[in-house]
Amino acid sequence: MNEDSEKVAKFWGDRAKIKESVAECHWTDSQLIQRYYIHPTISGNSDSNWFMWVKDKYFSVPAEKALSLGCGDGCLERHGAFIDVFMECDAFDISPQAIDIAKSKAKEMGILQRINYDVCDINKIILTKKHYDVIFCAMSLHHIENLEQILYEIKNALKDEGLFIINEYVGPNRFQWTKRQIEIANEVFSLLPDKYRLDPTTNEIKNIIQRFTIEHMLETDPSEAVRSADIIPLIKERF
Repeated sequence: MNEDSEKVAKFWGDRAKIKESVAECHWTDSQLIQRYYIHPTISGNSDSNWFMWVKDKYFSVPAEKALSLGCGDGCLERHGAFIDVFMECDAFDISPQAIDIAKSKAKEMGILQRINYDVCDINKIILTKKHYDVIFCAMSLHHIENLEQILYEIKNALKDEGLFIINEYVGPNRFQWTKRQIEIANEVFSLLPDKYRLDPTTNEIKNIIQRFTIEHMLETDPSEAVRSADIIPLIKERF
């Protein structure tokens, strides 16, 4: 790994470790946000998340072979095995620590024999042609800089009737919100009681939403939203 790849692997390994003890690390983890905004927007049902919707719509019969790119601590694969989205799944992530956690949790559930976890830099991955019935990218594709190549590999690796399913951030690169977007966010944010502005990782009250500098983004996680704004146009061109 080069220096940036090592930094990314460490960041997401540490993040996976934090998630073991902190249930809500990100605003999208909030049960309230999921129930009253995310779930109804995607599935039309407050009690059905996006993955359950995918299961109901496409996998009345489990897929024979699935792939999860950027699997992190493995929550998607564990859920997929539990509700029979697939019979077998390959899952890759750049973080050895996250992969270790994923393997451990799958073993605890007795499903490790159905999930093949391995460490891999997705930017450089080469996939077997026409090998997968479904390929998932769940909040991982926006961390990929080499989008053209990975989309080529994904299309090449899908069987003729295969599905490419993403759940992704596709907003501005590096979270570089406009001035007006920041103003609106803070106007709404100021209306929230303190208990809803508590950062679960620091246990401190957050008082303002700020746009991180690109320098900060590169120092913290060089992969974060690296080409997020390009995801939808590139997928439309290729699929």
